[in-house]
Amino acid sequence: MGFLVAGPIDVEALEESARRTEPGAVISFQGVVRPDRTPRGDVAALEFSAYAAMAEEEMERVLAEVRTRWPEAHALCHHRLGRVPVGETSLFLVLSAPETPQAFQACHFTLEQMRARVPIWKKDVFTDGSACWSASHRETLLISDSVLSYPPS
Repeated sequence: MGFLVAGPIDVEALEESARRTEPGAVISFQGVVRPDRTPRGDVAALEFSAYAAMAEEEMERVLAEVRTRWPEAHALCHHRLGRVPVGETSLFLVLSAPETPQAFQACHFTLEQMRARVPIWKKDVFTDGSACWSASHRETLLISDSVLSYPPS
């Protein structure tokens, strides 16, 4: 299975897979959709889209860098595409390593690199049914303004 998934993320299965590496530390991170209140309205869901082929390739590069920097670490990451309702997980990252500091460092590195390099866009979907591309997500998940831009609303 790839990095991008269409349906709910099986958090327990991913974490169990990370535990099979005989780690001393397992760190997991879940991005959960929250019911933000914005000037435009209350958020009911987020809708994620991606340049899928590029996102998969770039995430594999990030994970390869993790393996190079922390050779004993094991990382798994899934990100949902499509509509993700409030309260559900949109991103799950689990990292195992023999020592706690390495697990935290590798987890933080993976999240920061993913946000900076992987082409995924987020649309806020409001309780009234309207939607707009999230401005807060733009600077963190576009590779370059000259390479990629927002998909049309």
